[in-house]
Amino acid sequence: MSLFNEKVKDEFVHLTSKQMEKFEEFVVKNFGNDYQVMHELVSPDIHLDVLVFNPTKENNCYTLVTMGMCGYKMDIPKEYKNDSLERAELIIQLPSDWNIKSNEEKDYWPIRQIKSIARMPIYDKTYLAGFHTVNNGSSVAPNTDLTGFILLPVLKEKLNLKGFNYINFYTLMPLYKEELEYIYGNGINKFMDLCEENALPYPPVVDINRKNMCEK
Repeated sequence: MSLFNEKVKDEFVHLTSKQMEKFEEFVVKNFGNDYQVMHELVSPDIHLDVLVFNPTKENNCYTLVTMGMCGYKMDIPKEYKNDSLERAELIIQLPSDWNIKSNEEKDYWPIRQIKSIARMPIYDKTYLAGFHTVNNGSSVAPNTDLTGFILLPVLKEKLNLKGFNYINFYTLMPLYKEELEYIYGNGINKFMDLCEENALPYPPVVDINRKNMCEK
């Protein structure tokens, strides 16, 4: 039985088993075949699972990918309608020594944040795309001063999934308050130059103790 009434069904779509199979084929091609799925037990709107890819020799970090954010068609401004931005999923990469099975907030926050941000377009009636920022307003976890994120388009291709058109994938890079303010004041291009000057890896892997590039 569906969790949603008829009105909600029109707005939120769950991936079918065949669509999930195609989805997983796509992410496996990009991140490897050693992964497990964190299934969402209660879904108030979209059904949002998280695929956790284990570290490999080629990619020595955990890669978390949402599966289900695309079930909500985001409201895109008219000027971007031809860019196929309506559907998206999120990625976040964690160090290989991260305690991925822990439920303690110092370890669990990336999962909580990625799922919360994935639902932001629903509750804020907005859209998320490459180089957008998300400001938490406070630290994302008790053991770090990181306070927000920038969405980076790190995959060269989109997933063309029948019934969904194209799905975009964006990697979350955690930022400090001063870095967010730098973006607001100077723009994305200068911020990306700053990342290059500081030799930050691309795509980024979360480092809760990394240097604040804009600390005064």
